Amino acid sequence: MEKTLKKFYSFYQTDSQSRECASAYLSNSSISNVNDFDFETEIKEHCDSVLLKFHLVKLTIEADGISVNDDLSGVDQLWMDWIPNQFAWPMFSEKLKNLIVISLQPHQKTHWIKCEVTYNEECRFYYIPVYKFDDEVLDLEKTEFVDDTDLILDPVFKHDVIDKLDFFYIPFKDGFERDLYISDKVKCMLVKNRISGVSFDQI
Repeated sequence: MEKTLKKFYSFYQTDSQSRECASAYLSNSSISNVNDFDFETEIKEHCDSVLLKFHLVKLTIEADGISVNDDLSGVDQLWMDWIPNQFAWPMFSEKLKNLIVISLQPHQKTHWIKCEVTYNEECRFYYIPVYKFDDEVLDLEKTEFVDDTDLILDPVFKHDVIDKLDFFYIPFKDGFERDLYISDKVKCMLVKNRISGVSFDQI
């Protein structure tokens, strides 16, 4: 009997289709150099001890740019499972985090940075993944890079490697990984559990 090939999808935060949306803005960090180029890398390196606190704001698309306001009236959904934030970091609700955790293989050790997000009197916790493994999923000979850089134009994956996985990512040495991929099994699980703020494109 012929084996059915897995389908895989890129997994990313949905762009808001609304003129207004809620976004998490950093209120406090135990790493102080917020505007420094290496801020994200430092957080990743100190993931075992870093403290991150956010608050929700309303982003409104104006004719001359984007305005930021603490009044979130008129925003349809405040607490997305993949919550938008000022750094475009992957920040997952506990529900989404737990679904990813059960999709990982035993060797795929992951640390989760706990983030506190508040609005008015409400506080919820979100989690940023820091991956402690590298499955070496890229076929480096076939992957297309920007000339003389390690920037990827068109990734090509090793089928014999990813076929054993339900979740994988492309490593990013300068900060949090944003290029995430899931199997059709995980996609179905996320859809069934009505995970909000996420989109999928088949690869």
